[in-house]
Amino acid sequence: MSKLNIPTQDKDYKAYIEKTIENYNNNGKKTIVYFCDTFYPIIDGVIKVLDNYAKGLSKQYNTIVIVPKHKNKYVVQKQDYLVIGTASMYFKFVNYDLGFPEADNYLKTIIKKIRIDLIHSHSPFNMGIYAAKLAKKLKVPLVMTSHSLYKKDFMRYTNSPAITDILLNKAMRVFNKSDEVWAMHDRGVSELLSYGYKGKTYLMPNATDYQTPQNE
Repeated sequence: MSKLNIPTQDKDYKAYIEKTIENYNNNGKKTIVYFCDTFYPIIDGVIKVLDNYAKGLSKQYNTIVIVPKHKNKYVVQKQDYLVIGTASMYFKFVNYDLGFPEADNYLKTIIKKIRIDLIHSHSPFNMGIYAAKLAKKLKVPLVMTSHSLYKKDFMRYTNSPAITDILLNKAMRVFNKSDEVWAMHDRGVSELLSYGYKGKTYLMPNATDYQTPQNE
């Protein structure tokens, strides 16, 4: 397991980011940039999947994860891949950091320095919207992963069919800008299609770092 360090977004950490990006741009490997609306120290299934993707692929590719800073103060650094935090607002009642990448001037500066080959978003919300715009601007492939039965979740949180439809339409606009969407099971694929997704879908079981036990 990687050791978790919690640096502040200070001058030293920015220097570390820029040095790592310079290395990535010159080491001959392709670079994958991941986006997600949540990250450590918060813990949930999406974060674990993202972490395992980034760790696993870091052996073959340069992997960068761009996520909201926790409480708009710090981001958890990983040893296997580069993590860049962006401006955010923390909502204590749901323990959630809402990212605002469009408003982050440092992110705008650093994005221009990264030689990006592929963008992969694990969310269709603020970070996913930004990822889709960036992929279009840079003319690189965009992969999305669907982690949720969105209609069911929206209804649970809003208890409003009208608001659920608005949120669902906004999410599907992002998914429909992707080159392909990964879903973890057949129901996930059928739900995406029922929401109005029109593109390619692939079944991709969630990544994990657990070892398969050997029978004695």
